[in-house]
Amino acid sequence: IRPTLQGLLIDPSIPSAWEGYTVTRRWRGTELTIKVKNPGHIQHGVAEMKLNGESVSGKLVRPEMLNGMKNAAITVVMG
Repeated sequence: IRPTLQGLLIDPSIPSAWEGYTVTRRWRGTELTIKVKNPGHIQHGVAEMKLNGESVSGKLVRPEMLNGMKNAAITVVMG
């Protein structure tokens, strides 16, 4: 999870034994709760990402997607 010039890149790499993890991060004034799920027990790759329940294409959260939100939930399914 790292900021880039285009937005916040969410591209997890974890041990395959992990079921997932949750992290809270403040970015551009928004508190993000990021939940990563790893049902296939892989080490890298994003199959699906949602911001507040709505699908996001790719692995990047752009600043305009948050549109001044104070809190947001991001769910990432690895695959």
